[in-house]
Amino acid sequence: MSIRKTSVPDADRGGRIAQFVLSFVIFAGFAVLLFFPDAAAADTGLFRQIFDAFAAPSEFGVLNAAYYTLAGFYVLLIGLTVIGVFVRKKAAFVLNFVKTFAGIAACAFLVYALIGGAGVDPDAVFHTENARFSCNATLLIPAFGIVMSIVLTLFYYKARGILPAISALLAFSFAAFLFYDSPVIGEARLIDLFDLRYSYGQDAWGRVVSVCFIALAYATAVNALLALLSLALRRTGPLELIRASAVFALAVVGFGLLIGETGLTALPDYAANLGILAISFIQLVFAVTVFAVRAKRKKAARAADAEDDYAAAARVNAALDEAANISAEELAATQRPFYGGAIRDETTAYGEPLEEAAAFDFDQKKHDGSFNRDYSDFRAEEETLRRAADRPYGAPAESGFRYADPARPFAAEGTAAPYPPDAFINGLTPAERDEFDRLFITRVYGENRRLPAYTVGADNREFFAKVFVFMGRFRNIISESLLEKIYNYSNAIR
Repeated sequence: MSIRKTSVPDADRGGRIAQFVLSFVIFAGFAVLLFFPDAAAADTGLFRQIFDAFAAPSEFGVLNAAYYTLAGFYVLLIGLTVIGVFVRKKAAFVLNFVKTFAGIAACAFLVYALIGGAGVDPDAVFHTENARFSCNATLLIPAFGIVMSIVLTLFYYKARGILPAISALLAFSFAAFLFYDSPVIGEARLIDLFDLRYSYGQDAWGRVVSVCFIALAYATAVNALLALLSLALRRTGPLELIRASAVFALAVVGFGLLIGETGLTALPDYAANLGILAISFIQLVFAVTVFAVRAKRKKAARAADAEDDYAAAARVNAALDEAANISAEELAATQRPFYGGAIRDETTAYGEPLEEAAAFDFDQKKHDGSFNRDYSDFRAEEETLRRAADRPYGAPAESGFRYADPARPFAAEGTAAPYPPDAFINGLTPAERDEFDRLFITRVYGENRRLPAYTVGADNREFFAKVFVFMGRFRNIISESLLEKIYNYSNAIR
């Protein structure tokens, strides 16, 4: 049978071009932010800060390490951008996402080094005198990285990236309270709670409150990190549900502690606490809804697959029953249209009956000048059919296999093969053997009362004689390749 070659459209080309363009957008954005605007708590850009860290390191080792890390990020940025030119869509997406994630991580480390290592006032990093948001390169780099991560997800996953993007926006929205001048508990803002030395009180209860709110602050950070990773990863529904539940649980605990400490009348003064609770609740509802909808769709898909399997089995059983109960008149009506010209008519074009070919007469051919050629052709054909019928299952055409015992598997000299000989089964592919086994050997789709079961290695001429008759009825349930091989073999052993 001929194998048709289908041309696969280059669907990867458009996505690769998009990732190529986004790669240079990411590179250009991070490159601009290296020089403009000024860095946090400084009068120069990040490039100058990095240069000074190499030329004259500061007394704070963690701050020097942060600048070295940032320099390493820009080296990585250049390398990955060059590599991205030569890779395909999926690899380009991974490289672009690595660039954005590395930029966010490097600047997050720098913020930690400034506040926790060098003792810079958080207000000097996150605020200015005239605005709540400090527009500095130290904060704009992670903001740019987050935006580009969402854009990358939408370009790569298209419609499937909308839900992860919404989930990420909800997780990143907690960062707004880093710039909001409202306490979460006592006089501590969200940025103050990232200090592990924070203490709400010196007694045991004060330490419990401190631990709970520090855990809430770091939970929002971990939540944002996992949301960022979910933009690149697939099938993170359970993880999103877990992180949303954990943040909401800590927010509820924090809200309960706030009420217990200040009462309901003071709640308007703690808008940050209320905002964290509201966002965590919305995030949880969104995660539960998405998880439930996806679970319902998967269940419906499994049910549809089960129904398709049942319907296919029912069609097979119906076809087998129909083939078993076919009458002689129906056979005569359906046999010739199926085989077309493969079965010759028994009459000539003028309606005269054809004479049956005379049997081979050895005595007559002895005196015929063409005896040697005709007889040799006759013997060659007989020998070919004999070898085809005797060829063992799994053995090549010319092999040293023999019958050790008719009741035992076919074996080579001194060995025993784990299967009996079968010329027909030997000519099938693994998929065709499985299909043939289901239909005619184990008969998982039901019995056929008029067709004998096929026995591997036995004399199956009766089977092929009858399946040759019913073959037209099996056309809709047997693959074309198996149908052709059954037809060819049936003709070969007639």
